[in-house]
Amino acid sequence: MSEVKNNEVKTAEKRPMKKWLRNLLIVLAVVAFSAAAVFFVKLYFDHENSKPVFELPEIDPRPSASALPDTKEDAYEYVTGLFEKAMSSDDVEVSWSTGVDLGGEMKMPFRKEDADIILFIRDRAPGQISSLYPSSGNVIAAEAKNKPGFDYALDSIVDFSAEQGHTNEDGSKWDEDYYFIYFNIDPSVIDIDKLKSGEITSGIEGILSSAMDVKKLEIRTEAIAVSFKVDRVTDQLLNIDIRREYNIASTVELKGEYASLVEGGIADIELPYKANESISFRHYGVRFLQQQFVCKPDDMEALPVSVTVKDDVPAEEYKVSFEISKPDALEVDSEVVMKVHKAYEDDPVEVKMILEFNGHTYSDTMLVYVTEKEEPTNE
Repeated sequence: MSEVKNNEVKTAEKRPMKKWLRNLLIVLAVVAFSAAAVFFVKLYFDHENSKPVFELPEIDPRPSASALPDTKEDAYEYVTGLFEKAMSSDDVEVSWSTGVDLGGEMKMPFRKEDADIILFIRDRAPGQISSLYPSSGNVIAAEAKNKPGFDYALDSIVDFSAEQGHTNEDGSKWDEDYYFIYFNIDPSVIDIDKLKSGEITSGIEGILSSAMDVKKLEIRTEAIAVSFKVDRVTDQLLNIDIRREYNIASTVELKGEYASLVEGGIADIELPYKANESISFRHYGVRFLQQQFVCKPDDMEALPVSVTVKDDVPAEEYKVSFEISKPDALEVDSEVVMKVHKAYEDDPVEVKMILEFNGHTYSDTMLVYVTEKEEPTNE
């Protein structure tokens, strides 16, 4: 037996691991972890990609109630018919107003510092002048007083165009649910004498009376343009915009503090004048905001609908109900929330919404696909 001095136990010394070996082990560990991660990710995606996927069928756009007019005569008959129908309806609200624009180059005999005073008056005047024109907001069309009119004859139209939606420079389209119809009117149809003696001109002179008296007035009509926006699916007229452009030349006698702006207080002023009349229509009714909808059993979804009735009407004065082609698939409550029960793969459920209001009945339909399949995303 070997002797151990002083009861000491000899142990083998630990040698440090070589650096290259340690680095090799780290690399191997990273490679092994990465391989495992890739394996499990592949398993996940293989599993996800093996699930049946639901593809929403392509559908035709909503059909138009009337064809887009392709002649001036057809366009005129179309829009005037829609206008007369809207203005005589008891389930359409109409609003109208006129905005005035005095912007543009003015011709006047003042120094620049003095002209700024006149420009100040000009810039403040449009709001007051606009108030001289008839206006009203959301009144039942059939009951409206001093109704706006479209007073131009067919033979006064010198140019027209009609399009479905708008086309961007790249060829893409938007607002394709609407027709846009434009008329350019012969400016000579405006009766200038009647215009000069009318209430609007008298009102404008009244507004300016504290600063000047109009001694001479000449009005020249430069352009008249009319545009119509029509819901092509329902043949409902939504908007009419009538833009009238004039050139006004007048001789005025300045009063009070303004008299010193020009020698003798008499000035000749020429300026552009634009009157933009807007007529809009609000039709009662109901509409689904999309034609198709996808959901799964046990979903609860608020349906995308637009219900239009008179503002502030109590709920008890109108009725909303639903007819569902497969009642065991889903139900819709009075808050237009859909509760989904059963899938009907690739066989859509037709949901019809019915609105009863003020003696009229309105309806629209939507296809609802109830599926257990996965829905593709754009992500």
